[in-house]
Amino acid sequence: MMCVESLLVFLAASKIPLVTFLSILLGFVLRVQTGAVFQQVLIEVGRFSR
Repeated sequence: MMCVESLLVFLAASKIPLVTFLSILLGFVLRVQTGAVFQQVLIEVGRFSR
């Protein structure tokens, strides 16, 4: 929880628009999610082709 609070303080100090920050965060989360899904698909395909 402490890192979240310090991150919010940093955002308030740096005057980054919240929308911009949220869109970057959302893009990062989506990239991680699709990466995990893609990895899972590769694992399944590898298991199936054996």
